[in-house]
Amino acid sequence: MLNGNSNVDREHDDETSSISSSVTYLSQTAQSPTPTAKTSPLTRDWVRLNVGGKYFMSTRSTLCKQESFLCRLCQDKPELKTDTDETGAYMIDRDSNYFHIILNYLRHGKLILETNLVEEGVLEEAEFYNIQPLIELVKERIRDRDRRRADSELG
Repeated sequence: MLNGNSNVDREHDDETSSISSSVTYLSQTAQSPTPTAKTSPLTRDWVRLNVGGKYFMSTRSTLCKQESFLCRLCQDKPELKTDTDETGAYMIDRDSNYFHIILNYLRHGKLILETNLVEEGVLEEAEFYNIQPLIELVKERIRDRDRRRADSELG
């Protein structure tokens, strides 16, 4: 009892336990999930991916915003067969440096490209994952970039 008010303390303890269990769960999932994590009632919408040796987590709803490889991969009855690692993560033999761009596009609908990565790399990955709107967006950016370069060389 902190202030002599047991109801307040109990409510605070309930909130703290709830927050602590959520934080602990998220922390454990991000660092060392168990193979049963993907079947847990709390995580059935979460999907763990091992892309080029780096782990990513997202929801099925995010991965299925576009009819793509990722959507087909994480369905309850997947159309695609792929290996899983010891944590239950789907293994994808692709470049993890570009995957976060793909994942963020699915989350936000925007292409956010870091300066050390090139459009052609994003295009390669978008084509592999078969994300048509992103493919078109990247092709348009490449055309615009090439047009600007050509114009600057002429001017």
